[in-house]
Amino acid sequence: MTTVAAIIEAATAHLMTECPPNPFTDEELELFHSEGWDIFEASGSIQNENGDRDFQLQRLDEEAILADDVEAWRLVWKRAGEGSEPHQKALDFLMDHSMAEYVAILEECQPH
Repeated sequence: MTTVAAIIEAATAHLMTECPPNPFTDEELELFHSEGWDIFEASGSIQNENGDRDFQLQRLDEEAILADDVEAWRLVWKRAGEGSEPHQKALDFLMDHSMAEYVAILEECQPH
């Protein structure tokens, strides 16, 4: 018989291996929030129905600085292209941990 403590320990170990550590500094997160966006763990979202978009770059709905998630994507893409290290770091995080989200941003933001 498995104890509750053993179940909790196993679940915690699983979560620790599934979710990468937060790579962003407090200053970077403050910048992202001041611009109206963040990267969210979104394993339960409809866009993650195939299990390949665990993390998503989204606007902060409560701030209403940006019109929608696509505007957030464009902002981050533009700032990264201008040489902003925090914005490039955000895109790199998505490339490493949520490739389908990165590809969606790439397809939306690259000139056609």
